[in-house]
Amino acid sequence: MNTDNSKSNLNYSGANAAILTTIILFSGILILLPQKFLEPAKIAVNLFTLGIISVIAIIAVNFTKRQNIKAIIQSIFVLGFFSVFYGVTSDYQIIFFNWQDENLLALDKVLFGSEVSLLMQNVVCFYLTEAMMFAYVIYVPLFVLVAIVAYKNGSSKALGEYLFIVSLGFISCYIISFLFPVASQMYYKPNQYSVSLEGWLFTYFGELIRTENHFPGGSLPSPHCTASTIMLFVLFKNNRKLFWLMLPVVITIYISTVYGRFHYIWDGIAGILLALLLIKIFPFFKSIIDKIVNVYHSLINPISIFNSLSDNDLLED
Repeated sequence: MNTDNSKSNLNYSGANAAILTTIILFSGILILLPQKFLEPAKIAVNLFTLGIISVIAIIAVNFTKRQNIKAIIQSIFVLGFFSVFYGVTSDYQIIFFNWQDENLLALDKVLFGSEVSLLMQNVVCFYLTEAMMFAYVIYVPLFVLVAIVAYKNGSSKALGEYLFIVSLGFISCYIISFLFPVASQMYYKPNQYSVSLEGWLFTYFGELIRTENHFPGGSLPSPHCTASTIMLFVLFKNNRKLFWLMLPVVITIYISTVYGRFHYIWDGIAGILLALLLIKIFPFFKSIIDKIVNVYHSLINPISIFNSLSDNDLLED
């Protein structure tokens, strides 16, 4: 048995378990409440397809020998899964509750006098819009960059922890978003703005993301802010210089979610707080996965366990 290969597989167990649990959870909701969905059969096919692809990806990672290739496949798998699954969650909005935007707007009015993105119209300009959209779009390359840094500085263990905690972040965002559904400004009151967002290349890509990938809901907590905060935490652990370099970029990402009218300010605050909570309790989740993996391996490798115990007895003698 290749010990290094086995250890790296264990390091990726957390993210893989989180992904499979997500598919099971959302499938369970669909099975129990099919009447809540417009096209339950279509959703079932999508979930089943994602499940099959996920299992194949996990098997491919486990049987890949080269550690760098294994890390690349695992990272692409996690990022790709949650990118696709974000679209699946659109069918789960308002299955339990109606839109809660008015509650957030009321809070904005009390504290700020108006919704914050409306107030930001006073500072909207071509170059600022382009800078904000750059920050919003750079979020995906930043995800990849942090994965590379984690692997380079801490090998598969650091990468596995990063992918696990960011997976928990995405899952938490998806679940909370349909327990407290928020449509977001551009869907709830799209005609309220008197100043348009005009820019160049990154503004084009930002608006392309809005039109092609976004939908009413999936807003609170902000996945952008949640994942970005987790990325900062991972950079702080693995590369302090890069952490300080990326800190202003991540802060700009926070601001861009409101400036670009993707999120209310409360979506971002909730996303940041969620990330901080997950960072705090992450060791608990990791210990659960480690225990499950140890039980699993003890069941499928009883001879190895017995031999290991026998060796320990001999050493003690």
